Amino acid sequence: FVNEIKHGPIFLNGVGVSQIHTTLDMDALPAEKRQALNTAFAGKPPIEANTTIGFGGGSSYDVVLNPLKMTEAGSTISVDGAQLAGQASADMVGDFTLHIGKVEGKEGNSQFTMPSADASGDVKGIVAGQALGTFDLKVPQVSILAEGTTEPFLFDLNVKTASDIKDNELEANVVMQLDNIKGVKDAVSKVQY
Repeated sequence: FVNEIKHGPIFLNGVGVSQIHTTLDMDALPAEKRQALNTAFAGKPPIEANTTIGFGGGSSYDVVLNPLKMTEAGSTISVDGAQLAGQASADMVGDFTLHIGKVEGKEGNSQFTMPSADASGDVKGIVAGQALGTFDLKVPQVSILAEGTTEPFLFDLNVKTASDIKDNELEANVVMQLDNIKGVKDAVSKVQY
């Protein structure tokens, strides 16, 4: 990665001590990989990140994955980009949001489509490398068209997690929900769980 670091201005509009702009070091990659990334990302940097670090060690960040499209051996994957933004204190407590644009994969007559995904989180602490807090993911109208079928399997996906330390023990809750299910043709009723 290449980091461009600027210091200051100090004490103006809450701007921190350091501002860091990060990109992938394309020049450090072999020519073949560099060309593949240039093609996949249409000449744009694959990833760009901006971080502001304040006097107390807290930071705010914004990370962008630029849109990409890759085709190889009859398979195609495309992502309309993604953005992660948030803030954290020096002890890594903070919140974030993540938005992923349309993701689509095709191989032969099979296809996967995710129109978008949105996640948010509130990190309350970190214990043994595990982030504690609440996290929420929403992915509307996921579509999966399997080889040999004419109707896609559609659903909305929602995942919520919560974790904390209670009485010196990890307490966690995960809820996964599928709604608006269509195109199953009774397949779900046959699943054994």
